[in-house]
Amino acid sequence: MKEVNIKHRADGRYEARIVINGKRKSIYGKSISETRKKAKQLQQEINKGNVISKNVRLNVAMESYLTDIKRCKVKPTTYDRVESTFKYHIKDEPLGRMQLGAITAQDIQKLLSEQCEKGLSASSIKKIYNLLGEFFRYATATREIGWNPMLLVEMPHPSKIQYESKEMEVLNSLEMKQVLSVAEQINEDGQPCYRYGEGIVLLLLTGLRSGELRGIRINDIDLKQRVLHIHTNVVYAKDRQNGGIQYIIGDVKTKKSIREIPLNDRAILAIERLLNTTYNPETGFLLCTSKGKIVTHSHLQRCYSAILNKAGIKHMGMHSTRHSFATAILKDAEDKGQIKEVSELLGHCDVSVTYEHYIKASNEDKRNLVNQLDKLVS
Repeated sequence: MKEVNIKHRADGRYEARIVINGKRKSIYGKSISETRKKAKQLQQEINKGNVISKNVRLNVAMESYLTDIKRCKVKPTTYDRVESTFKYHIKDEPLGRMQLGAITAQDIQKLLSEQCEKGLSASSIKKIYNLLGEFFRYATATREIGWNPMLLVEMPHPSKIQYESKEMEVLNSLEMKQVLSVAEQINEDGQPCYRYGEGIVLLLLTGLRSGELRGIRINDIDLKQRVLHIHTNVVYAKDRQNGGIQYIIGDVKTKKSIREIPLNDRAILAIERLLNTTYNPETGFLLCTSKGKIVTHSHLQRCYSAILNKAGIKHMGMHSTRHSFATAILKDAEDKGQIKEVSELLGHCDVSVTYEHYIKASNEDKRNLVNQLDKLVS
């Protein structure tokens, strides 16, 4: 640290000045040693990226905060999402170009309202709200702003959010049979027509997430006890050193996602076939490419799309296999009072999530329920 010039003020205090982002900041003390100590501590915080000037623009301050503070606290995948929220919804907005110390609660509320008008989903708006809240709490704690404007900011009312969620994609029972039939097809050489076809079968019969399936290793399979042990998940994140994307074997989505999945006869057959086709004994992964590498979500999606097309079924995303599994077993589960078991099979943290996000009531089911009222007038 450079020697700091300290002057004695007329009011008896001592003052030292340090430049932060081109702006001078004064530090005061009752003695030269106290002032020099405070200046040294401040300089150390500056070097760590822990000090932000209130005169700097919000986008500059937040970018510094994300790079120097946030990045080392969270998983790469989480940081990618946070960075994306900042880049696309804050950085180049009028709020992002304002000086940090000049921002009011009204300015932030206006940004949220504008994002609603652009058609963002409630979850996207919540991410913006949470990120700004986290940053301003930090800026207040480091005393670079005297008051946190987020204290008066509220999430927009749901009626103000214009986003229309997509209808959940689900295969009905007939379509599931068609997909299973196509997925297991063998060519003239006795080889599977679809390299990852049995992986699609396993998804439909277990309700696994795509990343959970791709993270299964040989030690996770217990054919004797007829269960799969789920505790890992394949995710991708930016490779910030070499560029591009890197695939990471990480933890599952939540603690409840660590679970055992019972296997029926067809699921066991799918695993046995995968052990003969896609298993890599060197890495231990059940599902691998022909070169022995980790299977990506895109690999599975292309395979699934080809199977759907051959079966004459409209295109669906990979998550439809999970929705279809949940919907298929729910009817019996409801009759037997076993919704909690369905929730645990899916690895949900709460039973309400199973109802809200993964169970689709068909128009046919609704019609049958209403038709029961015919008995009252017959």
